Amino acid sequence: MSDIVKQIKDAEQSKRKALAFLHVELGYESPQALASAILKAAGGAPKGAKPAAGPSTSVRAPVAKQGKGRRLSPETRAAIISALKSGVKGTEVTRRFGVSYPTVHAIKGSLGMVTSRGGKKTKKK
Repeated sequence: MSDIVKQIKDAEQSKRKALAFLHVELGYESPQALASAILKAAGGAPKGAKPAAGPSTSVRAPVAKQGKGRRLSPETRAAIISALKSGVKGTEVTRRFGVSYPTVHAIKGSLGMVTSRGGKKTKKK
């Protein structure tokens, strides 16, 4: 039985390695460029997506960019605040508005709706 588990784990690891560099094998600059090309071929990229760069001759490994995600519009933020003040749970707010729980938690913190581990309500400055 453990032999089968080892084979499955090895197959998964091989698949991950192959996928990590698939964009290079196909001549794209980054995984994002490959994904954009696939989306375009399937009927279009999602709203707000940047156009894909074409195939590249570069074989350098991609470097992941880190940065802040999309910003909430003032209207969305106001709607989230309204929902939270009316008693809607944070997880329900994440589903309704398509935002992450840390985003909802940060908004709750700014409203003083978060309880610290010591039991005191906290409010961000």
